[in-house]
Amino acid sequence: MDWPVTRGGMPPTQVAPAARDLAYGARAATADAADAAVLHESDLRGDATMPTRMTRRRSPRPPRPPRTARRVVEGAGGVVINDAGDVLLIRHRNGSWVFPKGHIEAGESKVDAAVREVEEEAGVQSVVVDPCQTWQTAYVNPRREGRRITWYLLRSHATEAVMREAIFPTGGFFDPDEALAMLQFEEDRQLLRHALRAARRAGMVTNGALDGEGAADGAAADAVGAAATPGGD
Repeated sequence: MDWPVTRGGMPPTQVAPAARDLAYGARAATADAADAAVLHESDLRGDATMPTRMTRRRSPRPPRPPRTARRVVEGAGGVVINDAGDVLLIRHRNGSWVFPKGHIEAGESKVDAAVREVEEEAGVQSVVVDPCQTWQTAYVNPRREGRRITWYLLRSHATEAVMREAIFPTGGFFDPDEALAMLQFEEDRQLLRHALRAARRAGMVTNGALDGEGAADGAAADAVGAAATPGGD
């Protein structure tokens, strides 16, 4: 029996090899896409049995290096003790209690700067007890400006502070023990202890924050403080 011949020359029930291959490839591609969808869904469920594509994770940022100073600016300040043996503290507007201090003006000595800053920031007149007795503290402010402050022990007849600057709204004289508890920074507390020892030797205080400390302990502490915070003009 002869089959009718179509335009392509093949019987109507037969498919040309090229068309059959194309149809098979389309079915295979559809199956692969379905398998990929199932695999992706199993990945989301966490039950995939085949390795999935690894995503690159960013390594954690290294810790920020300590703040370094672009330049160092000298300053001067005073630990003021009045006739009653009380200590002058002023409160910064951020809430911390500190000692008066500030920049040294052109042509000004550190001693004169310390006396001036005490009067400007606390309204207290004072005199330096011993210009050769100094301590130093150092820090870096948020502007990356290094500050190195030379401190002096000052004596005053005042009994209260007269605040003149908005940055320091409050101030006053406090018992040495109370002053130690009010100071926020450990370096300031150490500074006050050194100043109180010097004041005791000068006869300015007789009791308070240093009670119970032997003479040998005080001398050793002063030696350590002097080595750690060298001073002088």
